[in-house]
Amino acid sequence: MRDLTRRFAVPAAVLLGVSSFFSRILGVVRDHLLTNEFGATRPIAGAISELDTYYAAFRIPDFIYNLLILGTISAVFIPVFTALVYKDKEEAWRLTATIINLLVIILLGVTFFAAIFTPYIIKAFTLGFDEASIKLTVSLTRVMLLSPLLFGLSAVASSVLNTFKKFWAIALSPIFYNLGILVGIVFLVPKIGIFGVAIGVIIGAFLHLAVQLPALHFTGFSYQPIIEMDNPRLRKMARLIVPRILALSTTQINLVINTIIGSTLIAGSITILNLADNLQSLPAGIIGVSVAIATFSTFAELASTGNKEGFVTKLSETLRSVLFLIVPAAMGMILLRAELVRLILGSGKFNWTDTVLTANTLGFFCIGLFAASLIPVLARAFYAYQDTKTPLMISFFALVMNVVLSLALTKWLDFGVAGLALALSLANIIAVTLLFLSLKTKLGDNLDSDRILLSALKIIFCTVVMAGFVQVTKTVIGSNVDMTTFLGVFLKTFGSTIVGALTYLAVAKLLRCDELKLVFRPWREQQTMLKPHEI
Repeated sequence: MRDLTRRFAVPAAVLLGVSSFFSRILGVVRDHLLTNEFGATRPIAGAISELDTYYAAFRIPDFIYNLLILGTISAVFIPVFTALVYKDKEEAWRLTATIINLLVIILLGVTFFAAIFTPYIIKAFTLGFDEASIKLTVSLTRVMLLSPLLFGLSAVASSVLNTFKKFWAIALSPIFYNLGILVGIVFLVPKIGIFGVAIGVIIGAFLHLAVQLPALHFTGFSYQPIIEMDNPRLRKMARLIVPRILALSTTQINLVINTIIGSTLIAGSITILNLADNLQSLPAGIIGVSVAIATFSTFAELASTGNKEGFVTKLSETLRSVLFLIVPAAMGMILLRAELVRLILGSGKFNWTDTVLTANTLGFFCIGLFAASLIPVLARAFYAYQDTKTPLMISFFALVMNVVLSLALTKWLDFGVAGLALALSLANIIAVTLLFLSLKTKLGDNLDSDRILLSALKIIFCTVVMAGFVQVTKTVIGSNVDMTTFLGVFLKTFGSTIVGALTYLAVAKLLRCDELKLVFRPWREQQTMLKPHEI
């Protein structure tokens, strides 16, 4: 039965990648509707845009979610649960129930105190907001504070399903989350304004959890109202989770710092930074994060069995595959940044100034896109060996670099909001370099470095050739269509993208890039698995 399941299972990375693609597309639709309705730099009751208050209101719920849930639960729970579930499934379910019950208690307590102290926290990191904008941000924050609890339960469900290789429900959850937000924008915003988006976030968080519950039930899990504090595996997880929380805190501190600095720049800077970040996270999420999630359980299995050779091989293949996809994507987004922003966001109250500022910020984000995509993979390589301290130290160093670079680029060199994106890109490049070198030292292996370097050089060459063809195509199409119309911008963007993609693949084939086989192998495997087999 298990072999039969494997034969018909869609490769996890492909499934999660496709899911992430559709989820990100819905995210693009969400951002389009938001900017169409509210604009980016249009002020209210002072010099702050409504979307600035909305994105600022996300900081506290996001801080709680990212610090206590995202990555923390999966990174610590999956290795322990994986090692236990095949030995003693009943004990594994008791551990899961304990985690769920503890998480509910902790998150309810954190949410309660966060709601009380929200006004003071908001004032601390929105230094450039006026009193009316601060009050609106506080109200929006309190509405969205329910989301971390729902996401916490969802994260436990995802971790269990990940271990059982049941990726369908995991793949659907982010899609339903964005659908919930769209419901709020379309049906509630016309009636209650920006609060409709906040309520949409809660609807989306509930759907994110609900869509996974049927699959969780079929794994054999059933809820138990127990908390076994004397469970040795719980204590082991507690020891591992503290460094992980500290490591994740650096990312959240980065976001808070960006919010603080952004609130002191021109009106709409926080919105522009978030919009550009959402656009660059489209390829990063589809490629980097999806691959990292799909490969983590494999990393954990190889590490737990002491198969270092298999681990290094899998890691090398994963890194090279991510680079093969993300480097040309980043270059394409840099070359077509203005066209992409105009196509996706440019309507309604989103004006030309908004477009230019967002496009410039997007371009600087894309410089470090390869690093942002590799970091989740390398971090999970450490977590597979139950090492959370090394990524923690590197994260803190990258945080310090980001703060210094952010201040230097925005205040001293006058890059404005785009400087925040460039600072984060440079900090990510530093972090991914340190992660790779540290992993080499930890494993006492060169991590297939020569092969990775050769692949990277081939990928860069293919990308440079692609960029030349894209630039020529842009010029030719742009001079023959009306660029003041949506159709003209679309034809220029679409035509340049197709030419660029075909050029890149053709050059890669001529250079016999191994990554072509690695990237398209899951699709070939899927076709093979879908053929009839003898049972």
